[in-house]
Amino acid sequence: MSLNLSDVGSSVGILILTTFFGLAVHMFVFCPLILALLGRRNPFTYYRNCLPAMLTALGTSSSAASLPVSMICATKNGIPPHLRNFVLSLGATINMDGAGIYLICATYFLAAIQGIRPGFSQMILIGLLGTVSSMGAAPIPSAGLVFLATILSATNIPLNGTFGLVVAVDWILDRACTVVNVCSDLTIVATVAKLVPDAGSALSTDGENPKGVDV
Repeated sequence: MSLNLSDVGSSVGILILTTFFGLAVHMFVFCPLILALLGRRNPFTYYRNCLPAMLTALGTSSSAASLPVSMICATKNGIPPHLRNFVLSLGATINMDGAGIYLICATYFLAAIQGIRPGFSQMILIGLLGTVSSMGAAPIPSAGLVFLATILSATNIPLNGTFGLVVAVDWILDRACTVVNVCSDLTIVATVAKLVPDAGSALSTDGENPKGVDV
């Protein structure tokens, strides 16, 4: 398959800009709205306290590596320990909003660069697979590439040398995705703390028998 280098460069640039735009909308529009409307918190103050976790995510490209810092930031924001430990630990493994956006953009990019225009039903399938696959992605750098190959196979998009174009820019896109993932985790833990203030209060934090549970 012959590709024009200038066209390829432009297409890769569009992939990066499109992914960044989607991530920015999610991080700067949807997350603050959820935090303000459901969490009843000031987004500016809350996210300012969360900056260390987001910077750690940017530097490590790993939700797992950012988890200890995220817990410190949640504590600084007044999140109860039992909610902080449960929600953030769960979110670091399955709440991959940024990865979902990235996988969908990358799949469409690889289809378009090969002259394939996905139909409506195929786009729905790409969206569903991107969402579900992101939940199963490991919280480590570049884990989404494995699921990207799976989505391509499931949607009948050829997996060939063009895949290397995504691999070449994955290092920067994956870092941005991780920042969004961590931001989303911290947003959700504040929302849960507001909506379900007594969640997990029956669980003991020092190894004692939980209330109402027979052993």
